[in-house]
Amino acid sequence: MIGANPLKPVDLLKNPKGDSKRTFSLDEFDGLVNGVPDYRSSLYRIAGFTGLRRSELMALEWNRVTLSDDSPTIELLPSKTKNRKGGTLPLLPDALKAMKVLRQLAPEGEEKVFFKGVTQMIRFRKDLKLAGITEIDDRGRGLEFHSFRRTLATMLANSGVSSAVATKLMRHASIQQWEAYMDEFKLLPQEELEKMPTLKSSPISSPKIGKSCPSVSTDGNESPINENPQSLVNQVFGVCLSAFNLQWGSGEMERVERIELS
Repeated sequence: MIGANPLKPVDLLKNPKGDSKRTFSLDEFDGLVNGVPDYRSSLYRIAGFTGLRRSELMALEWNRVTLSDDSPTIELLPSKTKNRKGGTLPLLPDALKAMKVLRQLAPEGEEKVFFKGVTQMIRFRKDLKLAGITEIDDRGRGLEFHSFRRTLATMLANSGVSSAVATKLMRHASIQQWEAYMDEFKLLPQEELEKMPTLKSSPISSPKIGKSCPSVSTDGNESPINENPQSLVNQVFGVCLSAFNLQWGSGEMERVERIELS
């Protein structure tokens, strides 16, 4: 019966949906850019190291590209970007090299950076096949041109770039949106996880038997304890189980079983 809805100005929560697209692995990306002609190789490098969308790449002009080694950048027009905000992006080394190749390939007086256009899916799939890249992975996720943008998001995460900087480079509205672009199956390789610190002390310093695990005589036939933590846990568990069986004789166990069955 309220005259006006007090929650009307509140934006609805956007729940990210499961994605069927994946990113390139570094080996796939490297194989792709080294297996195609210079023009498309430069296109793919720039797409992967700037995160520019197809339409943004098509609209890119040389008068908005700075190729100086000190501070190479790309200036994006607000009218040509998805968020209508424009902005300036730094050119990473791989993207800068690709830009210089395109500058040499461009006809004299050409305004467009990608004067031959941006690769369509038919040509893109042929390039994947040429590079020996499987388009659909074993999880059913496929590669598309937008995968270059997802690849950049994943590379930023793997490189330890802060979430604030990565979000700005990706030109996302929130950190959550950047995180949604990452490929969870290509984050934090095993060699990175092995850098995690470990405590000097053993998880179990000695198999001391407490109230819940009475000591069991070994009649002097003691075997050396395996230093492997998991083996040690198994040995301690075995001692406890033996003690439990000693406390509960066979007659007592049979009595309990009869009670449970009844």
